[in-house]
Amino acid sequence: MEGTLTRPWQDADAVQAELNTADGQERYLLASLAQEAALQGLAPGQGQVYDFTHPPVLGGEVSAGNLGLLDFVVGLNIAGQIHGQVRDLPPGSR
Repeated sequence: MEGTLTRPWQDADAVQAELNTADGQERYLLASLAQEAALQGLAPGQGQVYDFTHPPVLGGEVSAGNLGLLDFVVGLNIAGQIHGQVRDLPPGSR
């Protein structure tokens, strides 16, 4: 999984319009992955989000089997720390 940070929308209405489409939900929210996780019994509670157990940036698979539940703020902080630590590694580093 790769990406670059962009801002393809001009305002919140444009974001919402895109997220109201199946393509937008899949591209930005990984809807099919969330649906598969839900079918496997993972159901986020209040303040929880799906989170990769083994982050893809560290070689983890983008699959429902690699998902768990985590508090949103905790998950965001952990992901930020991990990405900050690997940001300047050369491609292919392990």
